[in-house]
Amino acid sequence: MRALRTLFALLLIAALAVTAVWLDARQQLSAPMNLAQAQRTDVSRGSSLRGVLAQWQSQGWFQNPRQPVYLRLYARARGSAAAIQAGEYELPPRITPLEALALLTSGRVKLHSLTIVEGWTFAEMMEAVHESSALRKTLQAEDVMAALGDASLHPEGRFLPETYRFPKDTTDLEFLRRAYTAMQRALEDEWQARAPDLPYDDAYDALTMASIIDTSVEQIRQQVGDKPVICALSGGVDSAVAAALVHKAIGDQLTCVHVDTGLMRLNEADQVIETFEKNFGVRLIFVDASERFF
Repeated sequence: MRALRTLFALLLIAALAVTAVWLDARQQLSAPMNLAQAQRTDVSRGSSLRGVLAQWQSQGWFQNPRQPVYLRLYARARGSAAAIQAGEYELPPRITPLEALALLTSGRVKLHSLTIVEGWTFAEMMEAVHESSALRKTLQAEDVMAALGDASLHPEGRFLPETYRFPKDTTDLEFLRRAYTAMQRALEDEWQARAPDLPYDDAYDALTMASIIDTSVEQIRQQVGDKPVICALSGGVDSAVAAALVHKAIGDQLTCVHVDTGLMRLNEADQVIETFEKNFGVRLIFVDASERFF
């Protein structure tokens, strides 16, 4: 009888101890970690949960030594210890151990960004790629097009200006392939929707012309600033293109002057006025000087 009582007492003590540990574990796993501010952590490929938690503990990110022990046991029991994914994570303030484990197994890594600015040359883009600390460098500039499978193509204008987001340790080739593929899709979409009478052989020819226009417009803006500009508009191709570019760049700062000398083709002066003043909205001064020449 005494033996039974002793056994019962031991079982009761064990049950109470297990209950106490279970309650403590539940409390510790739901309590915030010791993070006053957001912290970044890198999980390398092949890292174990034990190693990650040991690193966090050495950095003082747990409230007490019981938190990582309970978390490791919980993860092992749930089968999630081997499910953590490599990458760079950001742990927000007051995150709990359970939430941290869920983050590591979700693969929701921190994303970095890099913007390819419209108007950049290929050299400027590659400089930005090489300066990005989040991209792993594998290429030299002269090897890019070959690595993309189009070694015969010139790289200028082949990468879509856009802001791209990516996880840390993305290779420069992976980043550039995204931008290259995005530009190919954009060009194909625009080419399919083009006007039927464009004098270009393919989408890249049209892009080259658009790039020349954009570059010229930006150069004009920088050179002119806020000063007024006057343009002699003869109606010929050279002055017409010059007037159109300058007007695109500076708008109403431009005033065009068109003089009809009487030597123009029939109704050509009217066509100049119609095109530039009424259609393009250019400020135009028209002078009929035909009587001075005849």
